[in-house]
Amino acid sequence: MTRIEYPQRLLADKGFVLWLIEKDKLAFFKLTHIKASSKFQKRKHNVMVEEDIQEILKEKKIKEETIRRAFKGIPLPNEISRMVKDKPSQMVLFAMVLSNEEPFDTALLTNKTDIKGYKKSKHYEGVKSVTLIEEEESLKTINLFYRRFKLEKGRE
Repeated sequence: MTRIEYPQRLLADKGFVLWLIEKDKLAFFKLTHIKASSKFQKRKHNVMVEEDIQEILKEKKIKEETIRRAFKGIPLPNEISRMVKDKPSQMVLFAMVLSNEEPFDTALLTNKTDIKGYKKSKHYEGVKSVTLIEEEESLKTINLFYRRFKLEKGRE
């Protein structure tokens, strides 16, 4: 299996995934390959908060197997949920926790509405290991990572 050193882990929020379901379902296929081919974070390169996955599944807009192939559901750490109550700050802190492991950088994929809350979070100020990426720019990142996968796969 091809192993790629992607420059960032991908953390998607609920708003982004709901947007992606409507905008580009093919991206879930690409995310599956990215997740499976990560050198540093095999099977957990692309992550979501498990509670967000459950909420999306209740809306019945995507099959469970599709979202789980693309994203690993991870519960929000108790330390974060006890310490901080607002969702944007929780997600920024979670992205920081994910950045403690290789590749030491996390892209938080979101939508145009929710990005404002992340930027206002006092926990985001001065953080260099977390990048906020919204909608179309997120698709560009996914496509870039997928092209890298295809290129490496072709060399095998």
